[in-house]
Amino acid sequence: MRAIRILLIALALLSAGLMAGASLSIGTAADQVEVWKTDLYGDPAALDGLEVTLPLEAEEQLFWTSVFSAGAPEQAETDFCTFLARRSIRYRSAADSVGVRFTGDGGGHHYLSVDSEAQDDPDYWGELYFCLDAIQALAANTPDGETRSRTYALEELTEFYPVEASIGFSYSRLEDERWPETLLKDYFAVPVLPGVSVTLSVEKSGSGGYSDVGVEFSGPWYLDNNYWSAPDGDSLLFTVGNTYVNQDTDETGLLDGSHIPGGWGIYRLSFNGEDRTGGTLETVWSLPAGSAVLDFWGDEARNEFCLLTAEEDTLRMRVFGGDMALRQTIDLLPFSASSSYEQTYRGEDFLVPMGYTFLNPEEDRTARYHFAVLERTEEGWALAFTGDDGVAEALDYGGFSRTWGYGSELSMAFDGKRLAVRDTGNRYSGYYTGTFTVAVYTADGLAYLGEYDCSLFPQAYAEAGRYGYCQLPMDWSEPMVRWTQT
Repeated sequence: MRAIRILLIALALLSAGLMAGASLSIGTAADQVEVWKTDLYGDPAALDGLEVTLPLEAEEQLFWTSVFSAGAPEQAETDFCTFLARRSIRYRSAADSVGVRFTGDGGGHHYLSVDSEAQDDPDYWGELYFCLDAIQALAANTPDGETRSRTYALEELTEFYPVEASIGFSYSRLEDERWPETLLKDYFAVPVLPGVSVTLSVEKSGSGGYSDVGVEFSGPWYLDNNYWSAPDGDSLLFTVGNTYVNQDTDETGLLDGSHIPGGWGIYRLSFNGEDRTGGTLETVWSLPAGSAVLDFWGDEARNEFCLLTAEEDTLRMRVFGGDMALRQTIDLLPFSASSSYEQTYRGEDFLVPMGYTFLNPEEDRTARYHFAVLERTEEGWALAFTGDDGVAEALDYGGFSRTWGYGSELSMAFDGKRLAVRDTGNRYSGYYTGTFTVAVYTADGLAYLGEYDCSLFPQAYAEAGRYGYCQLPMDWSEPMVRWTQT
């Protein structure tokens, strides 16, 4: 049986093109994983009751899942399997969403190939329709076979930012996608900031038509352009980023929302009937003056929706019901002009919003990460404690990996008193080293920090007998740490 197992592994490696030479050994450790840790800070007793799962794959054909006590990784138990054909990655379906982005910040550019049938079609031009008259005028003054350009102040061509609107559904689509786009574009009228220019270019063909059009924006402003959505029954709740930053001076500010009905806030897109051939758009909750939108998410099953804002030098969370009745307002962290929001880890009955603050923005860009830990109680969300990465940063293990996308290495667990944080061992390496850290935080600060490594991952990709091509499965979605006892 052992010979058959080794043969199957060899065939899997051959089919993936991985047997580059006789130096790659698969005979002794293909179904075994050794894990060890190095204590970096604190008391290992803080790990009591913490279990770690380490999922690994190679070329979508070899799969290891090791489970072990965080305090005793040498006792890891590993489940190993192979696929002769590459296993297709099972991406999670995208959620229903509404997107609103403003076109025209510094550095944005668009290139279109235009034929005679499309050059006058508003649907083809989309959010660039605002400059169609200027492009046609430029084309009329461009000789056949030549390219010409002209620069305008954006304010000369449009009073409001062009809106790129979109709507998406995970399991269906609209028969007519134009009506919600038109509704969204008309609703979000946001005046353009001064100092933005737009350069139009037209390349005429030798036969007189113009086939290539360029639209390039330049200016100091960088627009937030984030948006967040959450389904609520037959409607979609969403909000839109409303901030800008001057890339030359780091000056930040809020876009003018006075032309939006109800101003900046939370919006609801409702649909008429099951066929969704029409609908309405309304502002269901308006932000207080001076508030910046940072994040928004919903839990439709619990009829709960959460909004994060920066206001009054504070990172603040509001909790709403599906009727947009305000249930809670919780101040989380100090949030100054030199602070930035990063993300919120959403676990089972706990939340960890994270951000960072530049310690001395006038002289350098050294940042200190801060986080808040919230737990769900019978009365609602409660702030358990706050912390920062100061001690970990001093050991060169500061910061947090990002959670969005696939293959994130950040995983957390909370037992009511201890926050466990599993993350990559080197967040600044630029490639996957295979090492990872486990930290435990309490209300008193960092209680423990350790680095883990295993026999499948060399820290450098050249150690004999170790699989340097392994990685986390891109579609892994389960927590990689959990408390088995408190």
